Amino acid sequence: MIGKLTLSNFGPLPKYQAALKWDDLDEEKGSLLVTKTLYNPNNNINKYQLLTPKTSGSIRAIRIHERLIKMLKRHAEIKLQKGPLYR
Repeated sequence: MIGKLTLSNFGPLPKYQAALKWDDLDEEKGSLLVTKTLYNPNNNINKYQLLTPKTSGSIRAIRIHERLIKMLKRHAEIKLQKGPLYR
C-alpha cells in the first residue's frame, strides 16, 4: 500500500489512503485513482477488506505533484531491493 507516503500531500480520508495500491498510481497523468476504502472494524491487520466507497463521488482521480511520483518510484525500488520484510 502506498498511502503512508501520501498522507500530507492530498485530502482523502485515511481509510481511502490506506486502500491505495501501486496500480492506483498513474505516472503519465500524475494522479492517484481512489476507488476503494479500507474496512477494518476490529483493527486486525490480517482481517481487513477493501470495499468500494459508500458514494460514487468518493471515486476520483487526484492529481499529485511530480516530486511525489519520484518519491513513490524510489520507494518502490527500495522495496524491491530489500524484499518482502521492508516496510
